[in-house]
Amino acid sequence: MSKTAQFKPYGFGQYCYVVLDQITHFEPYSSNNDSGTKIYFENGTEIFVGDSPATVRQAIEHAGEV
Repeated sequence: MSKTAQFKPYGFGQYCYVVLDQITHFEPYSSNNDSGTKIYFENGTEIFVGDSPATVRQAIEHAGEV
């Protein structure tokens, strides 16, 4: 079963849920006084979240824990 994580919206919007094992990589992102993380997925899509790269990394690392 795939693990998901909930991340804050980037700017305005709703919280988003991400399937962690489909993330290929991520990087810090900042624009218009907002900062967060840009997440890239296996299928070529990308999403901006309001959480820091450290928070995203922590979610991925803890996804393997039971």
